[in-house]
Amino acid sequence: IPNPLSAVFAQHGDMIGLKWAGDVPRVHQWIDGGMYGLKVKGNDYVRAVNLRAGLLPTPARLKRIGRSPDDSCYACGPTVKGTLQHILQMCGRTHDSRTARHDGVARYIANRGRGKGFKVVEEPHIPFWDEVQKRQTIRKPDLVVLRGADKRAVIVDVAICGDTNNPNQQHGFKQE
Repeated sequence: IPNPLSAVFAQHGDMIGLKWAGDVPRVHQWIDGGMYGLKVKGNDYVRAVNLRAGLLPTPARLKRIGRSPDDSCYACGPTVKGTLQHILQMCGRTHDSRTARHDGVARYIANRGRGKGFKVVEEPHIPFWDEVQKRQTIRKPDLVVLRGADKRAVIVDVAICGDTNNPNQQHGFKQE
């Protein structure tokens, strides 16, 4: 996506995620079927493009284009703006779907790692001494991937970040 459009995307709440679209070109491979041979066709393709472009009829978008007097989330009420970001990343009505998406990504990574010969432990409970609270607690990352030959472990904690968040910044937060 050309840079001049970034400013346009940043101004529209439902399109802000496209601001960073050029940073990770691989996420767009589904458009032409290049991602794992996946071919999205017909109505599914149109719906996927509308979702990615922020064109779904959310309450906030309907108000912005003059088709509704109210931009409130239907599930959360008048104090919460019904943006695409809110519906996909925060709304209680979509919680189960978000959790399933997160777990599906973690499962995909685990299966790919196992397929490449790594040992993968899912959601291990790792004892941890919390210096701030002065007590023993646990850390529970999504995955620990063990490389046999050099006996190294890689901790994988999946993050599905929302469109209003810079993905590079979110990755940095996860690393801390």
